[in-house]
Amino acid sequence: MKPGGFVRAVMLAGFLFLWLPILLLVGFAFSADRIPFQWGGFSLRWFGVLAANERLLEAAWLSLRIAAASATLAVLMGGGIAFALARFGWPAGRGAFTILLAHAGFGAAYVAVVVQARLAEAERSLEEAAMDLGATPLVAFRTITLPLIAPALIAGWLLAFTLSLDDVVIASFVSGPAGTTLPIALFSMLRLGLTPEVNALGALVVLVVGSMLALALWLLGRRQA
Repeated sequence: MKPGGFVRAVMLAGFLFLWLPILLLVGFAFSADRIPFQWGGFSLRWFGVLAANERLLEAAWLSLRIAAASATLAVLMGGGIAFALARFGWPAGRGAFTILLAHAGFGAAYVAVVVQARLAEAERSLEEAAMDLGATPLVAFRTITLPLIAPALIAGWLLAFTLSLDDVVIASFVSGPAGTTLPIALFSMLRLGLTPEVNALGALVVLVVGSMLALALWLLGRRQA
């Protein structure tokens, strides 16, 4: 077999490996049998059952609305940013600062979820009592609310730190020659094959990330106990 034919055969085998489970899933959707992966003859009954499932239909409609709205917002924001970059440029170019902004925006969502859950459990009556006794909103926040949410803030920081340290997808889109993070460097090295130092570094990364996540979970569990 010629080298070109061998490459095409490997690519075809790869596509089959990725798509065969999906194609099987689609095929068995037309089976009349109740067992998901047992053929019982051609039937469209499950599409009728799906059409009667209001819970799934509502969830699908919500996903479509969110996807459309988020895509529209992304186009508006991304288009504005692209126009500004094309017309005025980026002073520092793509590098560490652009990765910092992208990771901060990505991690903010996780921090918001963690802190919001803690605030939902906190007693608003404590803040209200402090303000009834003469404390300003700022003093009430600093002396009551902030200590209550401090563990959640620390846990959110640890989660955001772990996500940033381990990210390669986002960084690959926003980085430049001056911003090669550790995951990107490792990904580039893996293209040439594994080496013992990569294994050692991987073990250290797993240890650090695992410790961060364990500490974050411990802090959250300690506040809920």
